[in-house]
Amino acid sequence: LRLSPDKTIIGHTYVFLEGTSMAAPLVAAATAMARGLSRSLNQNRTPANIKNLLIASSEKNTALSTHVFEGNILNTSQLSTLVRAQ
Repeated sequence: LRLSPDKTIIGHTYVFLEGTSMAAPLVAAATAMARGLSRSLNQNRTPANIKNLLIASSEKNTALSTHVFEGNILNTSQLSTLVRAQ
């Protein structure tokens, strides 16, 4: 399904959306969460360190291996656990 800015989803149903325009806001939010949590714990993390945490906290999904980076799904609960552990 492709949506354009002049269309809306009617009926409150689930739809399948894909692409970087869908993933980027989720990754940005997870990055902000990790950075904010790190700061609240007085941890000084580099962008590269946060990227490594994002990758380490993701879960492998073989069905996605040809569609997304490393075939992984973001796991923000695991990300939070990793930030607190280090």
